[in-house]
Amino acid sequence: MIRESHCRNLLCIVLTFFLLNPLIQAEDSKDLFKIWPYTLRTDKGEVLLKFRLNKNKKLVLKIKRETQEGEDLKERILKVSKKKVYTFKLGTQKCGESLEYKLVSHDDPEVILESHYLKAFSCGDGRTSFKFLMMSDTQENNERHQKLGEMISKKMKKQKISFVLNTGDVVQNGGKDDDWVSFFKAGKSYLSKYPIVAALGNHAFYRERGKKTSMPNNFSRYLRWLESPKLGYFSLEFPNFALVIFNSNFAKLKKEQEKNQWKWFEERLKHYKEKELPTFVAMHYPPFSSSAFNLSSSARTLRKMMLPLIEKYGVKIVFSGHTHIYERSFKDNIHYIIGGPSGGKFIRSTYSKNEFKKFMLPNTPTFTLVSVKKDYVSLKTYNAEGKLIDALRVDLK
Repeated sequence: MIRESHCRNLLCIVLTFFLLNPLIQAEDSKDLFKIWPYTLRTDKGEVLLKFRLNKNKKLVLKIKRETQEGEDLKERILKVSKKKVYTFKLGTQKCGESLEYKLVSHDDPEVILESHYLKAFSCGDGRTSFKFLMMSDTQENNERHQKLGEMISKKMKKQKISFVLNTGDVVQNGGKDDDWVSFFKAGKSYLSKYPIVAALGNHAFYRERGKKTSMPNNFSRYLRWLESPKLGYFSLEFPNFALVIFNSNFAKLKKEQEKNQWKWFEERLKHYKEKELPTFVAMHYPPFSSSAFNLSSSARTLRKMMLPLIEKYGVKIVFSGHTHIYERSFKDNIHYIIGGPSGGKFIRSTYSKNEFKKFMLPNTPTFTLVSVKKDYVSLKTYNAEGKLIDALRVDLK
C-alpha cells in the first residue's frame, strides 16, 4: 500500500497532492470498483463523476478547481453502497480553468483510491486549440476496444483533450448490465482521463426492458444525468464552437417526440448561428454512407429533414457511426465523418453509389483528433496502431 505519509514534510505532501498529481492507489482499489470512476460533460457546462462499487464503503471526495480568482477546494464525505451507480457533481469547468478530483478512503485518508486532473481548455483566443476525440461503435469486441483505448491514452498523452465523443452503439446490448461493465473495463485507459459525451445508438435498445421505451434505462443510467433531456439529445457550447447531439433513432420516437426534436434542433442551430459559433452535429446514423443503410428510412429522413437545416444554418461537420466503416463524405460545404468500429464487427461496403464519398477505409477501428482553432478545425484520424490514416482541414470563416 502506498501512502502520502512517505513524504517527510508538509511541503512534500502539498506538492504531491496538488502539483505533481500522482496516482496513489490502495492495493484493493481494483477490487473496490465494479465500474472505475469516469466523468461526463453536461449541457450546463458541469463535469460529473460516476462510478460503481463492489462493496459498501465510506469515501471522501476532494475537489480542486483552479480559476482566475484562485483555488476553490471542496471536500465531501460519501456513504456509498454496492451495485448502485453514483453520480457526483465536480463543478462547472469554464475555459482556462482546471479541475481535479481525488477519491480517498474515509477510514485511511492517506490512501488515494483514484485521482484525475482535467486540464484547462482553450478560450478560443486563437493561440491554442480546443481538442476532443471522436470514436464510434465500441460494442462487443472488448479486446479491440481496449487496444484502441490504450493507443488513445498513449498517443494523446501530451494533448489537452477536453472530452471523447462516442457517436453511439457504446455497448452491444444496452439492456445487459454486464455489457456496460465490460465497456468501462475495456475503456478504462482513456475513460478515466477524459470525460465522455455519447450519442444514443440503436444497440442501446437491445435487450432493454420495455420495447416501447424512447430512452433506454441503462444508457440513461450510465451516460446521462438527472437533469439531462429525457430523449437523449442536448447541446454543448464552448468558446469557439458548439456541438449538437442529435437522437437519430426515429423508430423509437413517437411522432410528437420526433416533431419536438426537430423544432429544438432548428432552434439550437439558429441560436448558434446568431452567436456566430461554428457548429458541429453528432448522432449515430449517417445521412450518407457506402452501406446498405444509405437506403434505409432513417437515412432518407435525415436527408429530407436534417440536410436543409444544417445547410441553411452553416453546420461545418457531422459526426456519426453505425455502418462500421470509416468514411468521409462532402456535400454543399458540409463534411460527414463516420467513425470506424472501435469494437463492433467489421462490415464490408454494401453500397457503391455514395457520390459524395471522399475517403473510405473498411476493416479499421479509428479515433479522430479534432482540434478547433479560431479560423479552422483540423481532423486527424488514426488506426489502432496509432498510424495516421486520414487528415482534413476545415475553414470556419
